[in-house]
Amino acid sequence: MADNEALALCEEILNLSSPPKPTRIIQIENTTVQRTDIVQNTSSLPVLAGEVAVAQKNQVLRLEKRVEFLGKLQVEHREVLRLRREAEKHVQAVLRKSNLLQDDIETCQKNCESLRKELNVLVANTEALKGDICVEENELAKEKRGYEVYQEKMTKHKELSEIAESSDAVNVNITNNMKYYEMLNKEKKSLVESNDIPKLLSGEIKEICMAELFTLDESISELKQNLKIKFQSTDEKEKQVRFKKDVELLQVMQNSIIGII
Repeated sequence: MADNEALALCEEILNLSSPPKPTRIIQIENTTVQRTDIVQNTSSLPVLAGEVAVAQKNQVLRLEKRVEFLGKLQVEHREVLRLRREAEKHVQAVLRKSNLLQDDIETCQKNCESLRKELNVLVANTEALKGDICVEENELAKEKRGYEVYQEKMTKHKELSEIAESSDAVNVNITNNMKYYEMLNKEKKSLVESNDIPKLLSGEIKEICMAELFTLDESISELKQNLKIKFQSTDEKEKQVRFKKDVELLQVMQNSIIGII
């Protein structure tokens, strides 16, 4: 808009630079006097010349004002152009930044998409690992239960081994006692056959028998204690029956010795 006004003003100034004409003077003064009136006053040339001079002077003054105004407009126009160029540079800089930001946004979007895919893969792997861990935990629990059963079996086997070893010792003791019992029976028969009753009832033989009886009592008490402990540590009925028979046998031996005394 300012450029169009400046061009129109320049054209008007060029038109005013030509010699003044009555019609132009009339137009510049904005008078309503008709052209016919001016023709009628041509009889007075000096008056007309004065009017022309005054009109010309006024026209020059107006022209100077218009030139001054045109200068101001040109200065403003140059300032506007400068501001326009700066604005265009700023717009271009903003556009460049916008393009760079757009590139960065696209790059970030691609990175986000890639990270999203990686995250999905990690989530899937995590779920798979959770499943594997659950399976392994179940297998471990099964193995643990199997190991506990194995430990129980080994404990029972150890207890049975200890009982068997102890039983062997008891059997040896019983065997020895049985041999001693047989020896006593033989001595009893020998004494009975020799009719040496006073010697049988003498204090020496009695003391010997009492000592042997005391030894058998200790053996029986020890065996009972061992049997009691073993009965508490195991539930094997066969072992219990066997030990009970051994105890009964020792008691028979003890009763036999008492009968001898």
